[in-house]
Amino acid sequence: TVGDRIVIDIVDAVDRSELEPPKCDCCGRDAHDVHALVRGPAGSICDICIATFSAAVHKGTPLPAEASFRDDSTLSCRFCGKAPPAIAGVVTQNGAAVCAECLRSGADMLADSQPGNPPDETGL
Repeated sequence: TVGDRIVIDIVDAVDRSELEPPKCDCCGRDAHDVHALVRGPAGSICDICIATFSAAVHKGTPLPAEASFRDDSTLSCRFCGKAPPAIAGVVTQNGAAVCAECLRSGADMLADSQPGNPPDETGL
């Protein structure tokens, strides 16, 4: 109406990476190509990589050709930040690393989020 004032602030350009869907750091699939994407403080991992890596770590199934087990101290887990010798090692793919403990936690979170699973004691 008469007397109203509109203020427009010019801000920096939008970072295009914020507009793109998040991707799995291990395999590169984006959030639209997977069932779930678990995000940690320094990275993301999809449900497919969690299942594949967890099976390799806990059941001895083969890793994908691009992935490997590493136990050197130069790599730390993107989710908990721990590095060898504090952990036994990490699974790496495309420069991303995740430890067995975080793989288990990710698998547990995904299992809890499936329809029909009751919430845990925290109500989550």
